[in-house]
Amino acid sequence: MWHIKDQPEEVVPPHFFYQTVGNPVLKLYDYDSKDFSLSYMRDFDNAFKDEATYKMADIPVMYNNFVQLKFDSIYDDDVVEFRTSGAITIYIAIWE
Repeated sequence: MWHIKDQPEEVVPPHFFYQTVGNPVLKLYDYDSKDFSLSYMRDFDNAFKDEATYKMADIPVMYNNFVQLKFDSIYDDDVVEFRTSGAITIYIAIWE
């Protein structure tokens, strides 16, 4: 039941109900947190997790606030492994 201001109380009509479930929360598993940090992508943010010398710039608007994995400026492994709770798309940026 609901009502607003001077209107009589009534049952909420079904067409006001959400028709779909929101996006599920993404979870990462089986990774070492010392390897990288999770953050939201933003223009002029630090490019690496361990230093502020290099910044990310000109990020297309569609990628703003995407979740990113931020590594140290020197990452010695050839492989990055982790599991997720659902399907994801991964974009990889490499600085050379």
